[in-house]
Amino acid sequence: MAQVFNIQLRGQVMTQAALDGLRERLGLRRSGRLDDSEDTGFGSRRLIDDGDAWALLQLRRDYEGEYASGDDDWSVDLYATRVLLDDETVERYRSLVLEVAAALGFVTRES
Repeated sequence: MAQVFNIQLRGQVMTQAALDGLRERLGLRRSGRLDDSEDTGFGSRRLIDDGDAWALLQLRRDYEGEYASGDDDWSVDLYATRVLLDDETVERYRSLVLEVAAALGFVTRES
């Protein structure tokens, strides 16, 4: 599995309304409970699902890493395994994440 991109979301507290808005606008399947401090996965969407070859867009709460500072650290990642995503597809999903995050008041940082 390879990480294609990581977009960190900062700048506001994640409310249930913001979480629901992110999941809805990105087409993510709901998972995780905002009030459960042990939950880290909060939604995912399979973009490609062909047996061992797949691509996955995932929303998660970060507790570790260089930029993590607490409950308000979130990121959206695109992962792929055994599939080569063309630049146009990657850019389409990257732009979508950035657009949705900005519309909901988040500041983004890419790594």
